[in-house]
Amino acid sequence: MNARIDNLRYDISPPVMSLISPASNGYGKEIIMVRYQASEPLAENSLQLVFYHGQDAPQTVTTLLLSQQGGIYINGNDLNNDGTTTDKLLDGATYTICFQASDLAGNRAAPVYSTNWKYDVTIGTPTLLLSERATYTNSSIVAVTTTEDGDVAKWLISETQKVTPAIDNPLWTNKPTACSLSTGEGTKVCYLWVQDGAGNINIVSGMDSIIMDTISPQITLNSPAAGGAGNGTITASYCLSEDVAAGSLTFKPTGGNTDTTHVVTALPLYRGENTIEINGQAIGLKNGTTYRVSLDAVDFASNIGIAAVHHNWKYDTSIGKPTLLLRDHLTNGTQCTGARLIRVEIGGDSEDVEWLINEYPIANLPWQQDKPAYFTLGNTSGTHTVFLWMRDRAGNISDMAFCSISLDMQLPTLSGTPTASGQFFPDGTYTITWDASLAVSGIMQYEVQEYSGSRTPDAEDWTNKANVYLIPGTTALSFKNKKHGDSFWYRVRARNNVGEWSIYSGVSERLIIASWFGTNTVVSGSSTDQMAMINIPQGVLTVATYLIISRDPLNNPKITDPKAIQSANAKDDVDLSWDRIEDTITEVTVYDCRTDKRIATFTQKARITLRYQDINQDGFVDNVPYKLDELTLKVYWLNETTKQWEQIETSVVDSGNNTVSAEVEHFSTFMLSGKPLRPAAVLGKVRVYPNPYRPNSNPMHNTGIHFGGTAAPYEERLTDDVTIKIFTVTGELVRVIKGKTSGEYIWDARNDDGEEVSTGVYIYQITNEQGGNSFGKIAIVR
Repeated sequence: MNARIDNLRYDISPPVMSLISPASNGYGKEIIMVRYQASEPLAENSLQLVFYHGQDAPQTVTTLLLSQQGGIYINGNDLNNDGTTTDKLLDGATYTICFQASDLAGNRAAPVYSTNWKYDVTIGTPTLLLSERATYTNSSIVAVTTTEDGDVAKWLISETQKVTPAIDNPLWTNKPTACSLSTGEGTKVCYLWVQDGAGNINIVSGMDSIIMDTISPQITLNSPAAGGAGNGTITASYCLSEDVAAGSLTFKPTGGNTDTTHVVTALPLYRGENTIEINGQAIGLKNGTTYRVSLDAVDFASNIGIAAVHHNWKYDTSIGKPTLLLRDHLTNGTQCTGARLIRVEIGGDSEDVEWLINEYPIANLPWQQDKPAYFTLGNTSGTHTVFLWMRDRAGNISDMAFCSISLDMQLPTLSGTPTASGQFFPDGTYTITWDASLAVSGIMQYEVQEYSGSRTPDAEDWTNKANVYLIPGTTALSFKNKKHGDSFWYRVRARNNVGEWSIYSGVSERLIIASWFGTNTVVSGSSTDQMAMINIPQGVLTVATYLIISRDPLNNPKITDPKAIQSANAKDDVDLSWDRIEDTITEVTVYDCRTDKRIATFTQKARITLRYQDINQDGFVDNVPYKLDELTLKVYWLNETTKQWEQIETSVVDSGNNTVSAEVEHFSTFMLSGKPLRPAAVLGKVRVYPNPYRPNSNPMHNTGIHFGGTAAPYEERLTDDVTIKIFTVTGELVRVIKGKTSGEYIWDARNDDGEEVSTGVYIYQITNEQGGNSFGKIAIVR
């Protein structure tokens, strides 16, 4: 028998090989990927990978090959995967790699080499410096300095990357020279990560921090003050919004002074209030020189604050001696006075700001902030010596000056009766006068007493009325800003220099504060609170008139009887379909200036406008018991004959300005009233639900049977105070519910003993204090 072998290939040519990785000049970590290509299939276990490193023994790897091209993974710390460390690559060593393999015929390929390949499984911790390790910055871009291993290929700097980033993180960059900080003030912490050619990333980040400060320091200079002065030791007081790195206090001469500029840099520079004592002579300040004082500061981030500047501060170390002259305030004499209160004439330094004047030759009493114009002598007759000292803005105290005058006192007599030029005053400003010649010399003070009321005052009315005290020599007193429509009376008395009062003078005529209008003019006025406005066309009033608008006619009426208002209010309260706005009640009266009599009617219509409050502009009037729609408002006038309010149908609402206007042919007392949204006045409209009531059948109504309800329309709610009685159909009383309500009561289907009532039909009765009465049936099904 003959033997035959089919498909036998004769091959004497070695395969052609290429090594893709590890590649020349590349890197590898612990797990090394070997990728290759061959011109033909390779024999099993024919691959040989040899790692050469200097004089060290080569490390050889032999492994199974299954294809012409492909890849395998080997462990750099155990090349042959035999559990030993004898075939371990050295971390940081650079290798030449020789790659060989045989084909299926045993032909050995020519060796292929990769050179300068580095085995690298570790990386050092880098360092990071922000802005050369500066503590502060005022820029969001700061310089970056890093130190790291020499083979680092990528860098990542971030304020938020606190843990080791992934190798494919998109934030990896080339070596940075600067980085952008996040917005906002405060400490910024940056983290540095590096990645070498082998893909190693540091485990512990490099990090550095810097304080972001872009806000300039705020500087407040309290003293030296503008327009002030100082001498000797100067107190500099100022406030800083933060600790600063440097600052200076500069004294620059102004106004043509020949002195040089002086700068103080040794200053406390802390956040908050700072104070330092500066010796003016030591820093070279010149007496009498005026300076521009400025304080500037730079913080640690180099932010420059806006300098605080004070002008016209004077360095002053001397003061002149004052002069003093005493005069009687009535006779102007300098030898004798009839009153303890004398006039004082003082001369001296123009920069004096405080004075000390007394009858004792020692300067130990409180200083006066205002230059004395008067001085009160002691209460005994005889020669009085007055002593004077002055202190200027810089704190210099003068030598003592003194002067004497003789005091001769007499008791006062009655002053003249006050008078005024007219009865009414258009602007509420007027002057009353009295005859001072009726009082002898020696008057120290006048007292003008004021009474305000609706009738001429009697003796008891003057108790605890307003008093105004005036210095001697004053015989007139001006009043202004009085309340519109009020009447006033005045009387006066005198007081001598020993404190004795004369009796009161006679009482002045009545003074009326009102708006005055000439003949045939447009009469247009408003109340002082601008809540009531009046307009009468030109030509309606043919005489000079004055107008009084009273916003409180119940307590301060001019003509209207308050009882008529009270009676009309009581009648109005019965009609629950309308509610008045109490604070709009206004009395309007026009008087003939010639006769002081009221003008009752007009030949043409005038216009009354009343204002209401709707601050939130929700369409409902503020500060009323029930919701009151502004569009329902009408002007009402008081009919004093019938003692009731009457509606003016022509009323017009201006919701934009919150006013209601109406045309009238006479003036009276007016008010606003509107239709309220109030709870049910007719109790038969009260909502009762659920009916029938099935306990535990509806989660929304498990509490019981509702009478009224805060979610129901206003007309279906309970009134404020009601009594609800529950009866059986045979008339037996089951439950009584009574008391105040917010619009709703809930019956829990129990009797007065707390026991659940049985299934059946029950009768309810609702009554209230207004006399309302309503019956109905409800069913309970258990």
